[in-house]
Amino acid sequence: MQTCHHRATRDWRACRGQAMIESCLVIVFLCLLFLGLFQFAHAFVAREVLYHAAARAGRAKTVGFNTSMVEKTMRVAAIPNAGRLLVPEVAGGASALDTALATMGPGALWDFALQSTPRAATLDTELARIPEYLASQNSERAANILDYDNWSTVANTITTSAGIVLDPTAAGTFTVRTRQSHELLMALQALWDGNLEALTTNAGSITLIGRYDIEAHYPLYLDDRLW
Repeated sequence: MQTCHHRATRDWRACRGQAMIESCLVIVFLCLLFLGLFQFAHAFVAREVLYHAAARAGRAKTVGFNTSMVEKTMRVAAIPNAGRLLVPEVAGGASALDTALATMGPGALWDFALQSTPRAATLDTELARIPEYLASQNSERAANILDYDNWSTVANTITTSAGIVLDPTAAGTFTVRTRQSHELLMALQALWDGNLEALTTNAGSITLIGRYDIEAHYPLYLDDRLW
């Protein structure tokens, strides 16, 4: 009877250890799945911003704005992908959100997030500076009005179809492409390998591309000389 008791104890301990190992494997898999979905969603939103920026640049180009104005229009539309505001320097952050994080419990914080839309301290400044930025005469002046940490990583190209000629009866189309090197939030491969030190330091990046096709109106009344 004593031998059977010891055997049953050993079997129970073995089953408990096996269940713990299986649970750890499942948790790791679920973490990878969740982080992968979060990474995908973040990149998807960033790409949609680039599509929006391409559309705004295309609409600016088709009514005859020059290259500088098209570039500025594209950059303003890509502000959600531009990162931290560098110019002008604005002290403080989202005070309402900071207060909520410091004083509320998880349940109250969740209700607060669903019922309100905290405004960043920089929002009013950005909204006031955007018209002045668009009206700036050169890139140096523009950089002293409004600038962001990742603004320089957003670029655009405009390619025209064979139909774009000076003949008004042959109005064609052109394509605007925006691209950005999008920094990944975390290195999923490092997480899979168990290298937690490289989880955020070597996250890497991917290239996101937005595209917009629009009919060319400016050849009907403008001799575009790439100015």
